[in-house]
Amino acid sequence: MEFDDQGIFGFDISRWQDNNETAYQTDFTKMVDYGASFVIIKAGQWYWEDEDFEYNWREAKAAGLAVASYWFADKNETGKEQANTYFKILERNGWNGEPCVVDYETGSWTDWNELYDFLVELQTLTKLPSEKIFIYTGYPYWTEHSPLSLASRQWFKQFPLWLAWYTSNPSYVRIPDPWTEVLLWQDGTPAIGIEVGVESKEIDHDKFNGNLDKFKLYFKTDGVIIEPPTGGDNMLYKGTTLVRLNVRELPVSNGQWLMTMDMNLPIEADEITTDGWWHLTKRGSEVVTREEWAFQGDTNGYIRLDATVDPTPTGDTFTLHIVMEDDGTVTGTWEPV
Repeated sequence: MEFDDQGIFGFDISRWQDNNETAYQTDFTKMVDYGASFVIIKAGQWYWEDEDFEYNWREAKAAGLAVASYWFADKNETGKEQANTYFKILERNGWNGEPCVVDYETGSWTDWNELYDFLVELQTLTKLPSEKIFIYTGYPYWTEHSPLSLASRQWFKQFPLWLAWYTSNPSYVRIPDPWTEVLLWQDGTPAIGIEVGVESKEIDHDKFNGNLDKFKLYFKTDGVIIEPPTGGDNMLYKGTTLVRLNVRELPVSNGQWLMTMDMNLPIEADEITTDGWWHLTKRGSEVVTREEWAFQGDTNGYIRLDATVDPTPTGDTFTLHIVMEDDGTVTGTWEPV
């Protein structure tokens, strides 16, 4: 298998990463600090919702991870019925077009027609393009339980492949027909669970095949902590509550530090006003057309942060504490890490 490893990785989790005998649940800030860019969260199987899905879905996004959900294709119910149950669970939990996954492995249907029905129904309900619906499987299971005819197998190729094959060497991995590449590779279950914020000793580890630009084609990256590129004088950076920010380039106004609801995503602004407000023009490479993600919520896209400590020099890391005043003013203090 050819695999373009650009260092973008994440995990997939379910209720099994939570110990119900403790009050503790997954700490997604630890996952972010470990370097993960995404997490794929089990929504449920058969007719039930994973008991930790609501918490995991909400808190993973709040921590700044790109998210997707997955549904275990349980052999005890039809594909069409399970697609409907999956979609209802997503709707209850504030789903907003994030990628969906069907987990097709031991314990799933042995008749691939059920998988076909599931995917058709799910796509009808979600209205997602095919590239936002992934198939998770392993080489042996897919080979045994996929269509015999080439034409039928080809139909499934429109959905990106998330392949389980535990090895550190991609050259050992065989990609099942009809796919010629993987989008995600589950390469093992390292014993780093506690370190990355879950309660299980081991956790599934997943690599993304490609660079950040490709990643953005599949995952929503609003709110994702990424390494911002350097920019010109108008390229400003922000932080959010208790988030560590590596200062790379300083704003060009006295004490004014631009903020968005996104995390460590570079933004551009112009037209600074006399009282220190900036007009937002870009978020990453995206031209700003909606303003609801801004703290101020101003329909004209103006926002301001008054920092009481100048976070210098460039390259230092700081924690930013945010306070939003009753009058809408956003203030913050910087503390060196």
